[in-house]
Amino acid sequence: YGFQEDGIALTYLRLESQGGILCTWETGMGKSHLAMALASFLIEDGIIDHVLLVAEKQKITKDEWPSDLAKFTSMTYAVHHGTGREKRLEKNGLPQILLTTYETGKADLVRFIRMPGQRGRTTQEHYLLRLLKGKRLLVVFDESGKLKNRESDNYKAWFYALNHLRKAAYTRVLAM
Repeated sequence: YGFQEDGIALTYLRLESQGGILCTWETGMGKSHLAMALASFLIEDGIIDHVLLVAEKQKITKDEWPSDLAKFTSMTYAVHHGTGREKRLEKNGLPQILLTTYETGKADLVRFIRMPGQRGRTTQEHYLLRLLKGKRLLVVFDESGKLKNRESDNYKAWFYALNHLRKAAYTRVLAM
């Protein structure tokens, strides 16, 4: 199903075999507000406990997402980027929203290990994945096109992490 009105295009597709719904919304604006509203409702209703928000570096370090979260929500958040991030997380605990980049998440969720005598690499969980496993999560990917290359380490790391998070607890994904 789809329609366009006042420059807003909405496509709605029910994925019966998958047990879910795919909804694409192209407005040129408002996707971050949609993500914040969804996170607020899910946390408020007790459906999830935490949000892992993944975005490009400039949107996290240049204060775009942090300022929007502070302005439009009352949820606690922390930026998980830069040196000392593991110690900061250990000291302050897991906030309602953890902001990170695709690359930082890849580095802290999994490790790619070369096993002696074997071809290729093995993927192992790292500290952030161990911390998040068992939590009811919403994972939000801002600019999810960063994961389009299925051969990249970025894609492989996030695919591995999401599979393990989904097996351990209620985890939902919003890709924008």
